[in-house]
Parts: sequence; structure tokens; C-alpha cells
Amino acid sequence: MDFWELEVREFLFALKAYSSVEKEKHIALMSSVWTSAALQRMKKLPDYNRFMDGFKDESAKKSRIDELKEIDRLLKDKKIKR
Repeated sequence: MDFWELEVREFLFALKAYSSVEKEKHIALMSSVWTSAALQRMKKLPDYNRFMDGFKDESAKKSRIDELKEIDRLLKDKKIKR
């Protein structure tokens, strides 16, 4: 869809979604940079499996696909106006 065909509400919704995605990317990048710097300062690297277990979060947010499915469901139920 062309920018000029969007309604203001649709544009703002897309802008908010884009902003959210970019914020998540920034947080992920900064986490990687910080972790890399911390690992460089260590004399001995930790065991890989134990180290990676610290990054597993069972109560993590819904995946992006689940979020999109939820938005689609709400649009179909007309709980969100287009």
C-alpha cells in the first residue's frame, strides 16, 4: 500500500509498530555488545551450556507471529477499528 493511501490512524499504527521493532533490535544489539565486552574481560570463558541457560526465558513475550495473529483476530472481531 502506498503511503498516500494510508489513513492517519493506519500510519500512526505502522509507525508505532516500527518504533517498537527498532527498540527491540537496539536492546538486542546493546545486550550483545555488553556481553561480548564482558566476555573479553574474563580470564576464562564460562561453560557454554551453563552460560546459554541464563538466556533462556520460558516466560518470554509471545513470538511476533503470535502477536500478529492476535491483532488479526482483534481486527476480525472489530475490537480494533481500522
